[in-house]
Amino acid sequence: MNKEDEVVCYIILRRDLNMSTGKSVAQGGHALQYMLAEVNDYYDQCELFNDKPDMPEFKSWIDEWQASNVKVVLGVDSEQELDNLCKQVSDAGYIINWVIDEGRTEVAPDSLTAACIQPMPRKIAKPFVGHLRLL
Repeated sequence: MNKEDEVVCYIILRRDLNMSTGKSVAQGGHALQYMLAEVNDYYDQCELFNDKPDMPEFKSWIDEWQASNVKVVLGVDSEQELDNLCKQVSDAGYIINWVIDEGRTEVAPDSLTAACIQPMPRKIAKPFVGHLRLL
């Protein structure tokens, strides 16, 4: 398989918050969990209403990703950068979920800390994440 066709799940964390490793892992895990729940809800609703998904390739991407579970963790430098990314992905019709932290430990309450983009081929994700660096 061409590397650009590989289906990957992207988790994006904010560098500027200087979260500890444990906090970063937890926030990325929350984002992934929320994204998977939304993907499952999406397909449950389609099945319930005998509706076809807006993007039928989503299902094949999810199936392929569940076989490989490839995840890439990237960093952004600000809340604005993460917010803009969330809007771009969502406006393009893809699923992205984000985490707003309650502020119990390391970050201020209501801080946007992380996001997770639904699994998709690298070549489709590239316009959204191609400029970001690995965390």
